[in-house]
Amino acid sequence: MSTRLLRPAVLAIVLLIGARPTVPAILFHDTVAVDTIVPDPCSGEDVHFTGVAEVSANLTINNSQAHAFALVNIHLTGTGLTSGANYLLNGKGSATQTVDNFTGTGEVTTLVTQVVIGHGSVPDAIAQLHFHITVDANGIVSALFSTAKLICN
Repeated sequence: MSTRLLRPAVLAIVLLIGARPTVPAILFHDTVAVDTIVPDPCSGEDVHFTGVAEVSANLTINNSQAHAFALVNIHLTGTGLTSGANYLLNGKGSATQTVDNFTGTGEVTTLVTQVVIGHGSVPDAIAQLHFHITVDANGIVSALFSTAKLICN
């Protein structure tokens, strides 16, 4: 390969790596239609849910780190495919992520809570998920946990 073509590419890479500017927060918001069939672990039947999820997120980048945050609020109504029973699902989820742009070290934390209300004799359900991972400067996972909880009433 000609050094004439290689030099500008190497210079561009050095400039990009060496001069990371601060980028102000990038904001994102969207409403997403949801149409899905989900098994209800408390009643044992499949439920057809429809509704919307409101998704908001931001991203900030500075000289050495990127930080992202996302929030999802979901509101769905559903019908049991076997019983015809009515369901209501309200949920929220949040996630944060911080990553060092040079070393790849960082952490991610996610927390999700969903409440499913069954009308009539259909049991209610509360589901929670908590996930966290940390990666150290050697690229080794130094903390990792995931917990899930389901409560049927």
